[in-house]
Amino acid sequence: MANNWMNTEDQSRVNDYDKYEDIFLGKHTASFSKFAAEMTKKKKILTYLVCNFGGLISKVSADLLFGEQIGLSYPDTATQKHKDFLDGFIKSNDLHNQNYEAALASSYLGDQFLKLYRDDKGVVHADYINPALVTVETEGDNKKAIESITIGWVKTQSGTNYLRKEIHYKGKIVNELWRLDKGGVALAKVALNTIDDYATLPDSQDTGVDDFLIRHIPNWRTSRLFWGLSDYMDLLSLFDEANNRVSRVKDILDKHSDPKLAVPPGVIQADGTVKGANFDLVEVSGTAQSSLTKPEYITWDASLDAAFKEIDKIVEFLFLFSETSPAAFGMDKNGTADSGRALKFKLIRTMAKISRKKNYYDAALTWLFETAQKLGNIAKPITPNIVWQDGIPQDTYEAAQIEEIRLRSGNTSVESSIKRLDGGNEKDVAAEIAKIDEEKKALTANLGNNTPNVTL
Repeated sequence: MANNWMNTEDQSRVNDYDKYEDIFLGKHTASFSKFAAEMTKKKKILTYLVCNFGGLISKVSADLLFGEQIGLSYPDTATQKHKDFLDGFIKSNDLHNQNYEAALASSYLGDQFLKLYRDDKGVVHADYINPALVTVETEGDNKKAIESITIGWVKTQSGTNYLRKEIHYKGKIVNELWRLDKGGVALAKVALNTIDDYATLPDSQDTGVDDFLIRHIPNWRTSRLFWGLSDYMDLLSLFDEANNRVSRVKDILDKHSDPKLAVPPGVIQADGTVKGANFDLVEVSGTAQSSLTKPEYITWDASLDAAFKEIDKIVEFLFLFSETSPAAFGMDKNGTADSGRALKFKLIRTMAKISRKKNYYDAALTWLFETAQKLGNIAKPITPNIVWQDGIPQDTYEAAQIEEIRLRSGNTSVESSIKRLDGGNEKDVAAEIAKIDEEKKALTANLGNNTPNVTL
């Protein structure tokens, strides 16, 4: 059912979400009408080849953003209770996988919403919400000043459709139920107990938190916009033309992989039949007859160089305008393995794009961890810092060299060096340092026992 309860602007945004999701999933026939329209006009049936660059672009973005798990560093005021709560919160909500899936979707949709709630047992949960279900009211002309955020979805009972609204304000959530007509238009507000599942749901709930329990995460945007922008926004014509050109090249190659047979006059009978066999052939006459004395196949030099050059240029433009380095796809032309440092230089534009996304997610996840403590009744909530990885496979040899230089120069500790190289929590690092100290003591003792007795 269409979201006809939304205004025209929100409905248009949701339609764009559907189109971008089809592109990500490789369902390009529905998204791009150019090729299909031309084939219908020419009454031809051709195979439509899909070059799903959109899916690759989104996967690279998500891999670099959340392909490696984020970590937390705590301020000095953090207690073990704070750390245990946040560790349990991340694990129970499978937050690492949720983050990755959300990054995929926000790349092609342009928006994501993160919601917090507490169940009947007092357990705090975090979920990413489909932005197609969300509408936002802002204060006047200020696009960034949020007044309320509404999550709306359709609920059916006894053949009647209802719109369930969950309206979020700072410190409060209002619950509403509206009856819909067959076209999805909201007709009238009804009591919540009209639907059995909502019989005990209150009309209004105080959250106990002086903030919203839902947070918007744009993919990227300008200062004049509230809603985020998709990574596909300015790439649609390039996607369409890449599919179109590759499909036409396939058609040409198919035609000339099964050539017709040219034969001299007299081979084809008056009734159009050929004695002894059936051939896909044509009879040539006139000036062509003088040079054709035996049957031969008609072949043609397809001259596809121009088509392949256009495809190469389209791919180049896709890399350029999506800010994605060919090295991210393993398509670097030098064919040699790069060090981690060299690879980062090649990915500089791609990493800049990921950094923009990271800024939005960093603010949202910091809010999530701080607000989750408030919702979980943790005394004096702390604000942890998020430790991000760059998503690039670690060059362990290069990293070990850097740590060796830093340790020799005295500008880092063994503890920090182990954290960067091996990761792990504080207990793991402490255990590793203890092992290193024991081995040093044992080595010193052995050297002392083996000191030669020399008389001068």
